[in-house]
Amino acid sequence: MGEETVSSELTEMIHIMGENMKISRFAARKAENGALASYIHMGGKIGVLVEFAFEKAETAQAESFKTFAHDVALQVAAVAPICATRDQVPAETVEHEKQIYMAQAAESGKPEAIQEKMAVGRLEKFYKQSVLTEQEFIKDSSLTIKKYAEQVSKELGDTITVVAFDRLVRGE
Repeated sequence: MGEETVSSELTEMIHIMGENMKISRFAARKAENGALASYIHMGGKIGVLVEFAFEKAETAQAESFKTFAHDVALQVAAVAPICATRDQVPAETVEHEKQIYMAQAAESGKPEAIQEKMAVGRLEKFYKQSVLTEQEFIKDSSLTIKKYAEQVSKELGDTITVVAFDRLVRGE
Protein backbone atom coordinates (compact mmCIF):
# COMPACT_ATOMS: atom_id res chain seq x y z
CA MET A 1 0.00 0.00 0.00
CA GLY A 2 2.91 2.31 -0.69
CA GLU A 3 3.82 4.43 2.32
CA GLU A 4 0.47 3.92 4.07
CA THR A 5 -0.43 1.24 6.59
CA VAL A 6 -3.61 -0.81 6.40
CA SER A 7 -4.75 0.83 9.63
CA SER A 8 -4.36 4.36 8.28
CA GLU A 9 -6.13 3.46 5.02
CA LEU A 10 -8.99 1.92 6.97
CA THR A 11 -9.29 5.06 9.10
CA GLU A 12 -9.33 7.18 5.95
CA MET A 13 -12.09 5.04 4.39
CA ILE A 14 -14.16 5.32 7.57
CA HIS A 15 -13.90 9.13 7.34
CA ILE A 16 -14.78 9.19 3.64
CA MET A 17 -17.75 6.78 3.83
CA GLY A 18 -18.99 7.73 7.25
CA GLU A 19 -19.40 4.05 8.10
CA ASN A 20 -17.67 2.20 10.90
CA MET A 21 -15.67 -0.64 9.35
CA LYS A 22 -13.20 -3.23 10.53
CA ILE A 23 -11.03 -5.84 8.91
CA SER A 24 -12.16 -9.29 9.97
CA ARG A 25 -9.91 -11.37 7.72
CA PHE A 26 -6.83 -10.68 5.67
CA ALA A 27 -4.88 -12.81 3.19
CA ALA A 28 -1.47 -12.14 1.69
CA ARG A 29 0.57 -14.36 -0.57
CA LYS A 30 3.93 -13.95 -2.22
CA ALA A 31 4.92 -16.18 -5.12
CA GLU A 32 8.67 -16.79 -4.94
CA ASN A 33 8.94 -18.96 -8.07
CA GLY A 34 5.65 -18.48 -9.82
CA ALA A 35 2.70 -16.14 -9.95
CA LEU A 36 -0.51 -15.15 -8.26
CA ALA A 37 -3.98 -14.91 -9.76
CA SER A 38 -6.90 -13.06 -8.27
CA TYR A 39 -10.59 -13.15 -8.97
CA ILE A 40 -13.50 -11.15 -7.56
CA HIS A 41 -16.91 -12.79 -7.83
CA MET A 42 -20.49 -11.54 -7.34
CA GLY A 43 -19.65 -7.85 -7.16
CA GLY A 44 -17.08 -8.28 -4.42
CA LYS A 45 -18.86 -10.86 -2.26
CA ILE A 46 -16.17 -13.48 -2.91
CA GLY A 47 -12.47 -12.80 -3.45
CA VAL A 48 -9.91 -15.41 -4.43
CA LEU A 49 -6.11 -15.35 -4.49
CA VAL A 50 -4.35 -18.41 -5.96
CA GLU A 51 -0.62 -19.10 -5.84
CA PHE A 52 1.08 -21.02 -8.66
CA ALA A 53 4.64 -22.31 -8.91
CA PHE A 54 6.68 -22.86 -12.07
CA GLU A 55 10.28 -22.63 -13.20
CA LYS A 56 10.33 -20.32 -16.23
CA ALA A 57 9.60 -16.64 -15.64
CA GLU A 58 8.08 -16.27 -19.12
CA THR A 59 5.33 -18.73 -18.19
CA ALA A 60 3.57 -15.97 -16.25
CA GLN A 61 3.24 -13.88 -19.42
CA ALA A 62 1.83 -16.66 -21.61
CA GLU A 63 -1.83 -16.23 -22.55
CA SER A 64 -2.55 -19.91 -21.92
CA PHE A 65 -1.19 -19.58 -18.37
CA LYS A 66 -3.23 -16.42 -17.75
CA THR A 67 -6.37 -18.22 -18.93
CA PHE A 68 -5.52 -21.24 -16.78
CA ALA A 69 -4.84 -19.09 -13.70
CA HIS A 70 -8.12 -17.20 -14.15
CA ASP A 71 -10.01 -20.48 -14.61
CA VAL A 72 -8.51 -21.95 -11.44
CA ALA A 73 -9.37 -18.82 -9.44
CA LEU A 74 -12.91 -18.99 -10.84
CA GLN A 75 -13.08 -22.65 -9.79
CA VAL A 76 -12.08 -21.76 -6.23
CA ALA A 77 -14.77 -19.07 -6.07
CA ALA A 78 -17.48 -21.31 -7.50
CA VAL A 79 -16.78 -24.67 -5.85
CA ALA A 80 -15.13 -23.63 -2.53
CA PRO A 81 -12.54 -26.38 -2.06
CA ILE A 82 -10.99 -26.72 1.39
CA CYS A 83 -7.37 -26.87 0.20
CA ALA A 84 -5.23 -26.99 -2.93
CA THR A 85 -3.69 -30.46 -2.61
CA ARG A 86 -4.50 -33.67 -0.78
CA ASP A 87 -1.52 -33.38 1.55
CA GLN A 88 -2.84 -30.00 2.78
CA VAL A 89 -6.07 -31.49 4.15
CA PRO A 90 -5.81 -31.33 7.96
CA ALA A 91 -5.35 -34.77 9.56
CA GLU A 92 -8.25 -34.15 11.94
CA THR A 93 -10.55 -33.46 8.94
CA VAL A 94 -9.50 -36.71 7.27
CA GLU A 95 -9.99 -38.63 10.53
CA HIS A 96 -13.40 -37.05 11.12
CA GLU A 97 -14.57 -37.91 7.59
CA LYS A 98 -13.20 -41.46 7.88
CA GLN A 99 -15.09 -41.99 11.17
CA ILE A 100 -18.32 -40.88 9.50
CA TYR A 101 -17.75 -43.20 6.54
CA MET A 102 -16.81 -46.13 8.81
CA ALA A 103 -20.03 -45.61 10.82
CA GLN A 104 -22.08 -45.52 7.60
CA ALA A 105 -20.35 -48.67 6.34
CA ALA A 106 -20.97 -50.45 9.67
CA GLU A 107 -24.71 -49.80 9.26
CA SER A 108 -24.63 -51.74 6.00
CA GLY A 109 -24.04 -55.01 7.88
CA LYS A 110 -21.28 -56.09 5.51
CA PRO A 111 -18.04 -57.76 6.68
CA GLU A 112 -15.35 -55.48 8.19
CA ALA A 113 -13.00 -55.84 5.21
CA ILE A 114 -15.76 -54.61 2.91
CA GLN A 115 -16.64 -51.82 5.36
CA GLU A 116 -13.04 -50.58 5.25
CA LYS A 117 -13.08 -50.55 1.44
CA MET A 118 -16.39 -48.69 1.44
CA ALA A 119 -14.99 -46.06 3.81
CA VAL A 120 -11.81 -45.65 1.72
CA GLY A 121 -13.93 -45.26 -1.42
CA ARG A 122 -16.05 -42.57 0.20
CA LEU A 123 -12.91 -40.83 1.45
CA GLU A 124 -11.61 -40.76 -2.14
CA LYS A 125 -14.91 -39.18 -3.20
CA PHE A 126 -14.46 -36.59 -0.43
CA TYR A 127 -11.01 -35.72 -1.81
CA LYS A 128 -12.41 -35.33 -5.33
CA GLN A 129 -15.03 -32.90 -4.04
CA SER A 130 -12.90 -30.98 -1.52
CA VAL A 131 -9.35 -30.81 -2.92
CA LEU A 132 -8.86 -28.25 -5.69
CA THR A 133 -6.37 -30.20 -7.81
CA GLU A 134 -8.59 -33.30 -7.73
CA GLN A 135 -11.84 -31.50 -8.53
CA GLU A 136 -13.56 -31.84 -11.88
CA PHE A 137 -12.94 -28.65 -13.85
CA ILE A 138 -16.23 -26.74 -14.01
CA LYS A 139 -15.71 -25.63 -17.63
CA ASP A 140 -14.72 -29.10 -18.90
CA SER A 141 -15.85 -32.13 -16.89
CA SER A 142 -13.41 -34.40 -18.76
CA LEU A 143 -10.53 -32.69 -16.90
CA THR A 144 -9.51 -32.32 -13.29
CA ILE A 145 -7.63 -29.18 -12.26
CA LYS A 146 -4.46 -31.29 -12.01
CA LYS A 147 -4.92 -32.60 -15.58
CA TYR A 148 -5.63 -29.06 -16.79
CA ALA A 149 -2.39 -27.89 -15.15
CA GLU A 150 -0.50 -30.74 -16.83
CA GLN A 151 -2.03 -29.80 -20.20
CA VAL A 152 -0.98 -26.15 -19.90
CA SER A 153 2.44 -27.19 -18.53
CA LYS A 154 3.06 -29.40 -21.56
CA GLU A 155 1.97 -26.62 -23.92
CA LEU A 156 4.36 -24.12 -22.29
CA GLY A 157 7.23 -26.54 -21.66
CA ASP A 158 7.17 -25.88 -17.92
CA THR A 159 5.78 -27.52 -14.80
CA ILE A 160 2.91 -25.54 -13.32
CA THR A 161 1.56 -26.47 -9.91
CA VAL A 162 -1.18 -24.98 -7.77
CA VAL A 163 0.49 -24.22 -4.44
CA ALA A 164 -2.30 -22.75 -2.32
CA PHE A 165 -5.23 -20.35 -2.34
CA ASP A 166 -7.22 -18.01 -0.15
CA ARG A 167 -10.98 -17.66 -0.59
CA LEU A 168 -12.51 -14.72 1.22
CA VAL A 169 -16.25 -14.28 1.51
CA ARG A 170 -17.79 -11.04 2.71
CA GLY A 171 -19.34 -11.54 6.12
CA GLU A 172 -17.23 -14.55 7.11
